[in-house]
Amino acid sequence: MPATESKLGRLFYIDNIRWLMIFFVIVVHSAVIYGPVGQFFGFEDRSEELGPTEFLLAFTNILLQSFFMGILFLIAGYFVPNSLARKGRRRFIWDRFKRLGIPTLIFMLFLAPLINYPTRLASEVSFSEFAVRYYPHPIDWDSGPMWFAVALLLFSVAWAFKPSGWTFERLKGPLTRTRVAILMAFAVIITFLVRIPFPVNTDVWNMQLSFFTQYVFLFVVGVIAYHNNWFSTIPNKDGRFYMIVATATVILVMFPILIAGGALDGDLDAYNGGLTWQAFGYALFDQVFGISVCMCVLVWFRERYNRQGWLEKKLSDNAFTVYLFHPPIVIGIASLMLGLGLPGILKFVVLVASATIITFSLAELVLRRIPGLRKIL
Repeated sequence: MPATESKLGRLFYIDNIRWLMIFFVIVVHSAVIYGPVGQFFGFEDRSEELGPTEFLLAFTNILLQSFFMGILFLIAGYFVPNSLARKGRRRFIWDRFKRLGIPTLIFMLFLAPLINYPTRLASEVSFSEFAVRYYPHPIDWDSGPMWFAVALLLFSVAWAFKPSGWTFERLKGPLTRTRVAILMAFAVIITFLVRIPFPVNTDVWNMQLSFFTQYVFLFVVGVIAYHNNWFSTIPNKDGRFYMIVATATVILVMFPILIAGGALDGDLDAYNGGLTWQAFGYALFDQVFGISVCMCVLVWFRERYNRQGWLEKKLSDNAFTVYLFHPPIVIGIASLMLGLGLPGILKFVVLVASATIITFSLAELVLRRIPGLRKIL
């Protein structure tokens, strides 16, 4: 992905947010391997009992899951209007396909089989038998983490074909706390309702619809933010305000529902969806905390990290490549540590550090130097 630019010039703080969120992707997938929630290509190295390490990793995932992908959709939406206006619909869609669709196909055709066969089926069938099962059925191809690219491509195409009469006149003015509160309220209610038929951990082509309410809302907010220059005009004091809201949500919402709802006994099903108070509490935490963190991060990076040195530029330039290629690296390193008698939390730290260094280095020194790949990465 090229460095982020807009009609306002290069926005280094947006680039810095993006590579940090990609780092969090590695953190989340590493935590899934050693923690009690989620799954990553069926590979895990977990303790059979829930202890402090497992709760810490689950807590880390819950916190990061609430905002780290949402803010990427928010940023992506911000750059859609200018790109669409400059390129026109046809060129815009073709460009989105090159940058999102082709990398997704690379993952599904090459990386997904490379990961799925040894982690799931190597002991059952030969690779040729696996290939015969896999390749003739595109609807079953594994998109892995590239579900994000698929969703963003769909969102972008949908926006390109939006009715021409849609305007944002009524939304002129600043992004006030009242507007954000209304956004949170709608997001909480719709998330709760969506999770009745689509509870957490159910997916459609790796897209967990239980989290998509926030993604859709924030993508649209990003588009509107471009038209109203919201990213640049959120007051500094609002950054501190949203940090307080996020902290209060953890203390007053998350901890009580975990303690009272059975999570400490390992009973997580009631939180995932359905007509339960735990599911509503999780939706409330998810959206209030997640959206608050998004607002806080935007202000904090805009005011304190709107610059790039050599290292930050390299991290930014290679972020999408890392997102695409990190799964086999993460699983490969975790596989090497399977036989080591180390505590799970130590393995987690080693995995995050080594996978981050290796994947970013591989992206910079090898992958983005391969002819053809650099144009789409």
